[in-house]
Amino acid sequence: METKKTLRGYNADYLVSEMQPEKRAEVARKLGGKLDTGLSELERELTWAIARQLAEDAVEVVRESLARSVRGCKFLPKDIGYTLAYDLDSVAVPFLEVTEIFSENELCAIALAVSDSVRSAIAGREDLTSKVSGLLAELGDADVAHTLIENEPAEIDESGFAALTKRFCDDQTLFEKMATRTDLPPSIATELVKRVSDSAREQLETRYSMAPDFVNVLAQDAQSNALLKLAEFATAAEAMGYAKELYGKGELTHTFCLMAIRNGNLPFFEAAMAVRTGISVENVELILRDGGVEATGKLCTKAKIPNFLHREIAETVDREVQAMTDSSTPVA
Repeated sequence: METKKTLRGYNADYLVSEMQPEKRAEVARKLGGKLDTGLSELERELTWAIARQLAEDAVEVVRESLARSVRGCKFLPKDIGYTLAYDLDSVAVPFLEVTEIFSENELCAIALAVSDSVRSAIAGREDLTSKVSGLLAELGDADVAHTLIENEPAEIDESGFAALTKRFCDDQTLFEKMATRTDLPPSIATELVKRVSDSAREQLETRYSMAPDFVNVLAQDAQSNALLKLAEFATAAEAMGYAKELYGKGELTHTFCLMAIRNGNLPFFEAAMAVRTGISVENVELILRDGGVEATGKLCTKAKIPNFLHREIAETVDREVQAMTDSSTPVA
């Protein structure tokens, strides 16, 4: 029996090594078709021996032809499959897009070791489980993320979606695509409301029965947070210029002002109040820092900030002023 196995291996080696690369590529392309025919045990073993030789071929196009030829074979030996899966991208990508020979854990192991181009191929598989998609969400680049989200049949659980929203927090296009998926967990849908366009927001609102007021508040808070990030680094002069710019765009809302002071940005809050009231920033600073709760309340009224926010603003301003005083007091 051992002699026969050796002979079969030698025959395969002989058949392949004596051919020109073009002919070997042709054999590789036809090999998959032969597997669908009624082969005897001897013929099947010879076919696998030839496939193993072709999988190790020095010419890339031969290995790529083999990968495309045998990728639909459900009983392909694992050793041949692994050889193709860990090959160059041109070989591994077409193979891993389709092959069904690997288990969930085996696909995860492969995804850990290959390039992002190959991970994209895995991300496009129709039979993708949440375990594999979760790993891809943690490891893959933006192309992998987009392929995964565009793959409607792919199973993606809450942790997978969460990983994508965290890792690609500035990818507006990805969030727009994500908003169209019907398997979004409610927590992720709520997060997306802050990041997507009006049309996508309406889809989420309808699908998850979100109250319009709730959706608008989330979106407004998200906008305010984004704008405040820019304001935090402004000097006093820049803060005033920035406040005027926002006011001119209609974006210097009372919610924005509230978020500014909640974030401890007293200089920008003072500039914003000066712009909204028409009072000089120097006088606004005196009112807020020395006038007390009543004076702050009157300033808020002039700035058209709702009454129920006055006390919170006054108390927050007082804390910020005290913190600034403490930090500037020399230690004895």
